[in-house]
Amino acid sequence: MDPLVMEQLANGDFSAAAQTGDIISWTVEHKDIFSAQYILSLDETLLAADENYNNKALLMVTLFISRMKRFSTSNRRTHSKF
Repeated sequence: MDPLVMEQLANGDFSAAAQTGDIISWTVEHKDIFSAQYILSLDETLLAADENYNNKALLMVTLFISRMKRFSTSNRRTHSKF
């Protein structure tokens, strides 16, 4: 990893995040024990992620929204009225 790119990411310049994600994807592609790779800052900000992580994150957000919609709908149907 290029330290200058890491510094850019840490300072909020995410222009190299996709390229960095491609670089860290190598680990997942070549080592079966990893399912995703990402880089976090010390304050837990996501700086870069590989394609697998991005796909899983999108899936999780989609599932969460879907569950919240179902919960909201079912809550309205079963809410008792006085």
